[in-house]
Amino acid sequence: MPLTAAERSSLKAKLQSVDRSITESYDEEIQLTYRLNVLRIERQTLLAERNRVQNTIQAPLYGLPTEIITHVMSFVILPFSGSVAFKVANALSHICHRWRQAVLYEPSFWTHITMKEGPPYDASQICLERSGAQSLQVDIDMTKMRKYDEPEIKFLLKLASHLHRCRTFHFTANKLHPFEILLPAFAKAPTPQLRKFEVFCFLDEAVQGRDMPNTSQPTVAFGGEAPKLGTMTISGVHVPWASFPTSNLQSLEFDFHSSDVQRSCRTFFGILGSVNNLKSLTIMQGGAGLRFDDRWLERSSVSGPSSNNQSELATNPIRRLTLPSLTELVFTFTECEFTCDLLSVLSFPKVQKLTLEYLKGDSGRVVDLIGGPKPSFPNVTHLRLLGLMSINDHRMLSFLHHAGKNVTHFHLNAVRCPTLKRIPMLFRWMAMERQLNLLPKLQEISTDGISPTELRQLIQGRAPQFRPKRVVMRRRDCANPEDMGVQWLMENLEVQYMQGSSDTEDD
Repeated sequence: MPLTAAERSSLKAKLQSVDRSITESYDEEIQLTYRLNVLRIERQTLLAERNRVQNTIQAPLYGLPTEIITHVMSFVILPFSGSVAFKVANALSHICHRWRQAVLYEPSFWTHITMKEGPPYDASQICLERSGAQSLQVDIDMTKMRKYDEPEIKFLLKLASHLHRCRTFHFTANKLHPFEILLPAFAKAPTPQLRKFEVFCFLDEAVQGRDMPNTSQPTVAFGGEAPKLGTMTISGVHVPWASFPTSNLQSLEFDFHSSDVQRSCRTFFGILGSVNNLKSLTIMQGGAGLRFDDRWLERSSVSGPSSNNQSELATNPIRRLTLPSLTELVFTFTECEFTCDLLSVLSFPKVQKLTLEYLKGDSGRVVDLIGGPKPSFPNVTHLRLLGLMSINDHRMLSFLHHAGKNVTHFHLNAVRCPTLKRIPMLFRWMAMERQLNLLPKLQEISTDGISPTELRQLIQGRAPQFRPKRVVMRRRDCANPEDMGVQWLMENLEVQYMQGSSDTEDD
């Protein structure tokens, strides 16, 4: 029996409902499948994270104490210095949490202060903070900085509050203001760990002679406490320190670079008298256009007191000062008058190494004073002569004869110096004509500006038992292919070549 219209309409509606249910079921199936895949991925991720954490917990590194990890890292970081050490430590701190913890909390990894990173000097400030109470190694060169402004001043002021922690301090600048910040702080700050103190001020000629403020009253350096200080260099900057509170100072260098660093003889003697175990003393005069006052000692009665000081000197004269432990003495670029004045009031009975370099003026007066019949330095074993001018042959022979009786090592720099250029000839003449071997104990001779042939003639003129065993030369002196002296020297002696830069600039 055929369906009625109503029945047909009802069935169609039911069919449409079923179709919709099928579609909805299919959509739900797709969604559930997608969700299932997402859950599977999340499960795999969680399993991987679980395995990573499990492996981390079981890793040998995490079983080690922090002290051992830090000790291992010290072999990587500590061989470097300055900004390189900072970069290495900073890189290691980004490897993992364990490494970062070990690096950041070890103060000894952050003790190098250089300011090389440039303003605002974040790396150097980080080092000051992370180094804690550890001793600092300061090595700052401000001459290469393009400007000196607020960031530099701000950091130096902060550094000044940490100077008491310094182990080594090396500071170079071409402006006075940095020293105006740091030196007063050093004068007040006890530095129980300080071992090396070196300051260099290279002023432009236009500003040389400016006085440092607040330096009129001499004080004791380093707050009266620097027991471990062993090396000190003061170049081109005035320090109003009348004495150094250390019994360990071995090496002292004064470079009078500009007129504002001149000090009275009494103050200078006070400094030397406060150092009991000094081994090496270097005195240098340099600076653009500087000419030292020939009457430097007038203020202290050594070479004739001025009228203003006569009454004081009559009641409080300066007596001759002896430095009994000094074994090395260097005069370089000093005025001859100044050198003679010092030698007339200073005594160095145990000096074994003596350097006379580029003395200004009549060098003959100096060699006469040192090398007379009663030489000032009878125990010298290492003698260095560089750039001495205005000395005639008689004076030089007398000096070498009297002052060189115990010399075993002789260095001769005759570059652009006719006076010293004649020494090989004088050696040969004395040996052949007078049967006298200058420097009879000579074992090694090193030369600069002397040709191999001249050196060979010097040695050949000596009796075999007085010939040195070793010669040290500059390669540039051996550049002449027609000079056959090198071959003879190599066949008869031990020959070495000097390393590094020359004592004078190469032509």
